[in-house]
Amino acid sequence: MDTSTRGLVGGDAVRIVVIDATEVSLQTAEIHELGLGASRIAAELSVAALLMGGHIKGEERITLQLQTANPEASVFAEVDSLGTIRGRAMPKNLPVTTQHTGMLLAIKSDAKAELYRGVTEVSGQTLQSALASHMHDSQQVQGNVLIDVVIGEGGIERAVGLLVERLASDPERPSLTPSEFAAAYNDLTVDDLNDAVNGTLRGESIRVLDQLPLMWMCRCSRQKVDDMLLSVGVDALQLMHDEDEGAEVTCHFCGEAQVYSQEQLADLIQSGK
Repeated sequence: MDTSTRGLVGGDAVRIVVIDATEVSLQTAEIHELGLGASRIAAELSVAALLMGGHIKGEERITLQLQTANPEASVFAEVDSLGTIRGRAMPKNLPVTTQHTGMLLAIKSDAKAELYRGVTEVSGQTLQSALASHMHDSQQVQGNVLIDVVIGEGGIERAVGLLVERLASDPERPSLTPSEFAAAYNDLTVDDLNDAVNGTLRGESIRVLDQLPLMWMCRCSRQKVDDMLLSVGVDALQLMHDEDEGAEVTCHFCGEAQVYSQEQLADLIQSGK
């Protein structure tokens, strides 16, 4: 089962997020029929979004979008505080690579408004490196990020991640100086990530604060499609009713189609007047 684990290490002076998103990454690849290269970058972005979302709460969401050039691609991942995630990658066939050039857009929002938006340039970097730069620049927090996605001939075999951050100094609780944190955690490796997935880091047991199961879930619904159709205006809906005798709207994330008969469009038109 995929999980997001929050905890403390370093004598409770360091917070940690450990992500295993292998199954949900497989679902993204299967839903969108992604090739190996697109599967890899979609999985990396999903892990990155889950790491960023490790400390959100309530109705908050984290959205990450990576736009790359050469090849041109758009990759999207969105997570919420309940551990649900959805994602996509376009086009579905991309070369297998770990180096990307483009822009990384990060948005934090809740049900009412956008809370934060930040853009980070990605210049021949791994997504792990770009995420670390973004989090350092936007949050001014000393930390380290590891993302490990393994692709085999059959697709994704592993999609895991680790975020380690120094808590701000506080006389009321244990703390590490910046140099102490750097000495202890700046040289983390995939072996450390493997240990973290199993509950330890550098020989210390992670004090788990909570653990969430992760699941792939789209936020589309009939009501949201109704609202979207109403937003195009009654005149446009009337054309669909008269000329197309119905409508079909397919979600770009889950592929589910919402079909509207001519009679259902008539009811929608009436409600919009």
